[in-house]
Amino acid sequence: MQIPLGKSVSQPESYQPDILAAIPRSLGRDKSAIDAESFTGLDRWTAYEFVWLDREGRVQVGILDIEIAADSRNLVESKSLKLYLNSCYFSAFEHVDALENELTRCLANCVQGQVVISFVAVEQAAACFSVVEAPGECIDDAEVLTDKRLFTQAGTKVHEKLYSHTFRSLCPVTAQPDWATILIEYQGQPLSRPALLAYLRSYANHEGFHENCVESIYRDILSLQGIDDVAVCAKFLRRGGIDICPFRTSKESFSEPSGRLIRQ
Repeated sequence: MQIPLGKSVSQPESYQPDILAAIPRSLGRDKSAIDAESFTGLDRWTAYEFVWLDREGRVQVGILDIEIAADSRNLVESKSLKLYLNSCYFSAFEHVDALENELTRCLANCVQGQVVISFVAVEQAAACFSVVEAPGECIDDAEVLTDKRLFTQAGTKVHEKLYSHTFRSLCPVTAQPDWATILIEYQGQPLSRPALLAYLRSYANHEGFHENCVESIYRDILSLQGIDDVAVCAKFLRRGGIDICPFRTSKESFSEPSGRLIRQ
C-alpha cells in the first residue's frame, strides 16, 4: 500500500485529486477484532489551513469541516488529504458550492462512503468553531493504578459523561505521539474511574490510527459486564493544520460532542 505519510513528498503545484490515498478500515478492524456492526458514528476532520481560489483568482481563506461516515470502506490517509487540500490553491472554483461539491465527490470516491463537507470563511469561523469545555466530569485526578484492566462497580445503574485530557497513542507509520481528550458517555453499572484512567494511559505506546484507537476503546467498554450503551469520542490535537475527531456510539441518542476544545 503506497501512502505519503512518513515520506518526503513534494508539495503539489497543480490541482491533484489523484493524490488522495485510501487505507481499508478492515486492516485495523480485523487486527483488533472490531465488530463494525455494533456501532454507528463518524470521523470529523477539521482543516484549519485551507485556502482556495474563486473564479476571479482571489484567495478565499477559511476552515474546512469534513465528516466521513464510520461505515465507509476506507480511511483517507492524513498526509494525502493535506496535500490534496493544498492543491486547491492551484485551481479556481466558480463558487463555494462548486468547491464543496468537488471536494465531496473526490473524498467520497476515496473512502467509498458518505462524506459531508462545508467551507466556513474566516469571518464566520469564530462563531462556528468556538472553544467549549469538555462535557461531564474529568477523571484525571483519579487514583493512579498499575493494573490496566477495566471494570465496573456494583451499584445503581448510572448515565454519565467522563473525560480525560491525558490520552496519548503513537502513529503506526511514523511512531510519533498523538494527543487527545477522550470523551465517554455510557449507561450501566458505574465504571471504575481509576481503572478507566489507567486503561486509557495504557495506550501511550500503542501504535494505531485515531479511528482504530477509538473503536478499540468503545469495544472494551461495551464488553464490560453491566454496561448497556456507550459512546466514545476522541478530540485529537491538530497535526499539519488538521485535527481528527472520531466518534462511535451504540445508541442514537448519544450524540457527537460538539465544539472545539481549548487545545485544538
